[in-house]
Amino acid sequence: YDAAEINYYVVAGEGAVRMVGRDTAITAGSLVTLPRGTAHGMLRRGKRPLILLVMLSGSPCEQTR
Repeated sequence: YDAAEINYYVVAGEGAVRMVGRDTAITAGSLVTLPRGTAHGMLRRGKRPLILLVMLSGSPCEQTR
């Protein structure tokens, strides 16, 4: 997401967000905000599904012609 900021809201489950080789735990109710161009990954932990609400903000994904 080079052209958009990203927000993850954890609806349910638990996991971690991985950035720069470091994992930070996330659980239901956590909000993660990442600036444009930040390399990252999401990991599920435990047996429950990790359910995320993902919001992109910034430049539009597509422009109508």
